Amino acid sequence: AWLTVAGSFLALFCSFGQMIAFGTFQSWYSGNQLSSMSSFNISWIGSLQLCVFFFMGGPVGRIFDAWGPSPLLILGTLISVLSLVFTSVASQYYQYLLAQGVLFGLSVALLFYPSVSSVATHFTNYRATAIGIASAGSGLGGVVYPIMLRFLFRKIGFAWGVRASALL
Repeated sequence: AWLTVAGSFLALFCSFGQMIAFGTFQSWYSGNQLSSMSSFNISWIGSLQLCVFFFMGGPVGRIFDAWGPSPLLILGTLISVLSLVFTSVASQYYQYLLAQGVLFGLSVALLFYPSVSSVATHFTNYRATAIGIASAGSGLGGVVYPIMLRFLFRKIGFAWGVRASALL
């Protein structure tokens, strides 16, 4: 059960933690790739991420109930890596919307909901503590990712910084 908590912590660190760090991407986009666009338009990428994440909760929960967490976590991991690779090579606004907005939002939903639900199914005593420890991964990721991405974007460039994030 505690290995599930550790795995959930890592899944939330990498998925939801990076989604929390969208402000770093928006700041970079407004000064570089999408500098001709308004901050309002750029913010639609992050808004679409959250929209896809929240609206996929029902379908992901239904699939979790039917087949368990493993297929969802595998698919979520693959889509997460693909979305970050696609983001690293994107050059047009619609490509960022699709890669980072839709695909990454979907991958976070596929990783977040099964992770938290799996922890909840393993515990009757200390359930809140276990879910709290697992959920702390998203908060820690939300602190680490902006610092890491800002450093990587300046040091090795946007494309390789996002690819390094995909490898993580």
